[in-house]
Amino acid sequence: MAPKLLDQVREIIEVKHMSRRTAEAYTYWIKRFILSHHKRHPSGLGTAEISAFLSHLAVEQRVAASTQNQALNALVFLYKYVLRQEPGDFSCFIRARRPKRLPVVLSREEVRRILGRLARIIHKLSATAAEPSVPSALCSLVGRRAHAMRPYTSLLHEYDFDALESSGQEGNGPFSSRGNGPDAG
Repeated sequence: MAPKLLDQVREIIEVKHMSRRTAEAYTYWIKRFILSHHKRHPSGLGTAEISAFLSHLAVEQRVAASTQNQALNALVFLYKYVLRQEPGDFSCFIRARRPKRLPVVLSREEVRRILGRLARIIHKLSATAAEPSVPSALCSLVGRRAHAMRPYTSLLHEYDFDALESSGQEGNGPFSSRGNGPDAG
């Protein structure tokens, strides 16, 4: 007796050393594909049915583009590796729309305000660490963090955001011109 289709899918995924999550996702989409075509065996279905299923996901189910791509990959895997059939050209399906992502850009004034507030917070943390009412463990933690941030806060004061340049003061902080920054090698 031949193994069931989804068992074959799982077996081939295991042989190919694909992840368990991929196996779960692929079997889910293959099962949905079969159920959407009234439990007909995929070997009897062609490019028209594949395109109709993928278009249905985009139009009726309104899935994300990445979800539709996952279903597409599952079906290509099914036809190519399990059924050993060429799925054909089914590129005419309706694609799910990818959301338009606009970059978040801050104005120079917003950057100046954020960095200024950061510098004030670091200064307050440094001052708080010196108070006798603050537990010593917290003092050492805050003191170390504030000390580690000093080179960065001094950079904030030296930078002219309107001219987009530093005041040119030399130092031995992480971004000084002496070459001991992250790119120094």
